[in-house]
Amino acid sequence: MGIWNRIRSWRGVHRQRQENVMNERGTAPVHSKDVHADAPHASGAVDHSPHAVYLGRLAASSAPSMASALRTVAVALGKGPAADGVNWSTLTPADLETVRVYIRRRQYSPLHERKIFSGIRGVLKAARHLGQIDLGVYDQLSQVGNGRRKTTRASIQPEARRSYPASVRGIALLAVRQDGQLPLRALTALRFHDYDPTTRQLRVFIRPLRMESVTLSRSAADAVDAWIAVRGRHDGYLFCAVTRTGRPANRGLTAQAAYIAIRAAKRNAGGR
Repeated sequence: MGIWNRIRSWRGVHRQRQENVMNERGTAPVHSKDVHADAPHASGAVDHSPHAVYLGRLAASSAPSMASALRTVAVALGKGPAADGVNWSTLTPADLETVRVYIRRRQYSPLHERKIFSGIRGVLKAARHLGQIDLGVYDQLSQVGNGRRKTTRASIQPEARRSYPASVRGIALLAVRQDGQLPLRALTALRFHDYDPTTRQLRVFIRPLRMESVTLSRSAADAVDAWIAVRGRHDGYLFCAVTRTGRPANRGLTAQAAYIAIRAAKRNAGGR
């Protein structure tokens, strides 16, 4: 008997034992496949909730992320933080345009924007299958936000690129490195209290026991001040990481990440 036949035989014996135990207790065995298949139709409330049907069909690893994206849609439409408050069957292209404007004003990344509109299309598809919207309305709404928001340097205006938090940080990194001729590891080790905006003095530790004071130029100090306005005046790394949604994170940069940010800042400025 091969190994796979042994596994099938063991599964059959295990299931038979489980059914015998359930029969002795007076309850019928419930299998996970049956629960998953009948989950969207367990009650009438679930049947008429397209967002619940859509989330129920997702994998366990994807459902929390998409649920957060749908909550963002609810907040953008003024329905509160719960996706239940949105009447998905009555959405209009104007509502989706409102969501798009909200995303752009919050400076969400293009990847996050695509995820949000992917969740909207999934809910609309579930509503169409439930008979809450017809095919024509679904086709019209699904086209909104379906086009990819290009993220190449040629498709984004330079003014818009320079307003991104990661771009502001890259400009500051480039300016500080050019002024002080600092190594990347010294840049990534800088803390917030190492910079004095009044005197434009930057305390740099080249080595653990070697400290130097670098006076930044006016342009470099302005770049650092612009980054601090985005970063916030809390303690931590001066040049911290930035999340995909454009928010400063409470962790430092690696030397490789600093190099990539400086190279991108040079490229945006027209250098190589």
